[in-house]
Amino acid sequence: NVKRIIIHPIKSLPGIEVPSAFYSKAGVQYKGWSDRSFILVNERLSYDLMKMPSLALLKLFFHDDELWIESPNNGILKLNPNYDLKSAKIVEFEYFDAKLQTIDCGDEIATWFEKVLDKPGVRLLRHVPEFEYRNGVKLTKKGIVLLKEFPVVFQFYASCLIINDNSVSDLNKRIPSGETVSYRNFRPNILVESKPYSEENWSLVQIADVTMQFICLCQRCMTTTIDPDTAKRSPEPLKTLKEYRCPKNAKGFDRKPNFGSVFGVVNEGQISVGDRIYAKQKFFKMFA
Repeated sequence: NVKRIIIHPIKSLPGIEVPSAFYSKAGVQYKGWSDRSFILVNERLSYDLMKMPSLALLKLFFHDDELWIESPNNGILKLNPNYDLKSAKIVEFEYFDAKLQTIDCGDEIATWFEKVLDKPGVRLLRHVPEFEYRNGVKLTKKGIVLLKEFPVVFQFYASCLIINDNSVSDLNKRIPSGETVSYRNFRPNILVESKPYSEENWSLVQIADVTMQFICLCQRCMTTTIDPDTAKRSPEPLKTLKEYRCPKNAKGFDRKPNFGSVFGVVNEGQISVGDRIYAKQKFFKMFA
């Protein structure tokens, strides 16, 4: 079953759990907000949890149609989902493989984030449906393959990351220090309840009217080691994941451990917490 649905309107900021959502080809949508459609940047690069772990301490929640962002020391910033392209300041921002058109959200919002991050020159950019999307990404043994049929904005792979709560529980049993991690360390869109790691063997997934196609397993990076409650870094869960979640005979870059499955949306539709998941099996074994 679907245990949780999570939308991350702003890349690298905490997600928000919602009872139901529309799943478009480009990701989760809720009350006019789209998953990872906003990004914090300066003139040269984007800010993420690796560069700014303190982003984890911000609290995001919906108030009516607005997105409210609460900082421990700077109060609440209120964002409205509406926009006017005719009067908007359009900014081109290069993100991985593509140059994306975005809306600059303005000086007032930028000033708030400058105070929160203690960084000058911070801007909040927004991608909207009228602009072109990036291609999705699939990792293969031969390298990266771009997937035009699975559009993304500021996600890396594709529009849906599924994490299994029972896989997280199994991981926690393996961490020798007794430390535990949350599904939030992995920043999924959908948290499911199933047999541990069964999500890796799903080639097609049906949730209500939504059909999703397996793209690849999700290679995990240092972002997972940032505690979502304290913003402190730890060797875990990456240290333990490397002991049993790396592909067989993998070397170099491929030694990054896998945890969670990435899916692209074939048929759009509404999904809700509690929905049953119907999956077609792949029947292959990635790990020893």
